[in-house]
Amino acid sequence: MSASGGRVGDNAGKKPGGAGIWLTIIAGALLMLMMFLPAAFILVCIGMAPTVVAILLDGNRGARALPCIAALNFAGVIPVLAMLADRGRSVSVAMQLLLDVFVWGLMYGGAGAAVFLLWCCPMVVRSWNDTVARRDQKKMEQIREKLIAEWGKQIIKDASETGPIEETPG
Repeated sequence: MSASGGRVGDNAGKKPGGAGIWLTIIAGALLMLMMFLPAAFILVCIGMAPTVVAILLDGNRGARALPCIAALNFAGVIPVLAMLADRGRSVSVAMQLLLDVFVWGLMYGGAGAAVFLLWCCPMVVRSWNDTVARRDQKKMEQIREKLIAEWGKQIIKDASETGPIEETPG
């Protein structure tokens, strides 16, 4: 224990700054938006709600899942901000945009795509890998049957008696 009460080496291996720098940058950007573009601030706060939910609910997977959800959620908010800029950057225009169900779908659709990528794609890949492994297993069993047909069942007894073949260093 050190004099400050914490263990010595608690911060060993961690980069200086880390998440604190990002939180400062995000807080500064939101503050600037709130001061200079209140309509954009409203849209960003409402549109990035799935990212806030991911921050609150995601336990250990946050290091991997959170950047994906945040990036794709923000990618869904950007076109809405472009609509706001095109129609006149006022709070009343932001409120009109929020009345459109397609705007909500666009903002939250990015986060939905991220959730699909994070939770559904691994199952698809696992299923594909299982299918390939079963196909390879069937091929190996066919080769085994051909070897038994050609060499007889004695090859199985010989292989079990000798054990695995070890390579000699050479």
